[in-house]
Amino acid sequence: MFYKALFIIKIEFLLLLLSMFNLVSFSQDANFIWDYPVKPGMEQWKIVKEEEKFDVCQVPENILKDIPTKELIELCIRFPLFHRVILFDDLITGYNQIRGKFNGFRELSKRKDLDKEMIRLYYDLNINNKIATFTDKEIRKIVAKAWRMEVLISCEVMSQSIDTNLVNEFLLESYKKYTVKKNHPDIFSSFSYQLPLYIMTKSLAINYGGTFDSLLIADPQLDYFMRSCNLPSLHLEGEIVQMAYQYMNQMKKLP
Repeated sequence: MFYKALFIIKIEFLLLLLSMFNLVSFSQDANFIWDYPVKPGMEQWKIVKEEEKFDVCQVPENILKDIPTKELIELCIRFPLFHRVILFDDLITGYNQIRGKFNGFRELSKRKDLDKEMIRLYYDLNINNKIATFTDKEIRKIVAKAWRMEVLISCEVMSQSIDTNLVNEFLLESYKKYTVKKNHPDIFSSFSYQLPLYIMTKSLAINYGGTFDSLLIADPQLDYFMRSCNLPSLHLEGEIVQMAYQYMNQMKKLP
């Protein structure tokens, strides 16, 4: 018990020192990004007990609200326990579970400029037809960042009230990302391309209401996909892509 208590005191002291250091640095440099003081790859991470890992990853409350939204998004994408969303029956449930345990995610939902900052970052996500020429290291980094960002778009951005034009931008960009992923099955798994498909679906539900509702009635699988992000059939995938193409053609926004 003594050694366990001593360990906890040491961790808390370390977090306090690092938080104070990061607070000073952040106030001096607007581009400074607070980082997790204990994370995978560090020796300290190996000795942190499972039940304590969420605690050591929390962003200090005294700087959380001052982190610019763009940097906060990047911070959330790098959250050391983000991968745990896949341990549940579906991604939506998984995200909601870890969201309740990490203050960075909860802060995201309060940001009024989240949609604008997220679409900019989504534009910059380097997923294009040149991806096959990238190094293995570059590809791994892009693949990991892409699915995490798309989970945040799906679960945070698309659950907010956002501008119609921005919804269209998310639809167009997710359509582009989806197409690239489908064209490179050696790089992207089916899990990976379901996420931009889900963003397309959420976008259509917002901006293409009547047509979307008709499909919702005609194909009950769509409701399941909306609730879980688990794609039940290739047929539904084709219906969603066709609807997205039809909508973008009407809006004269085809890529």
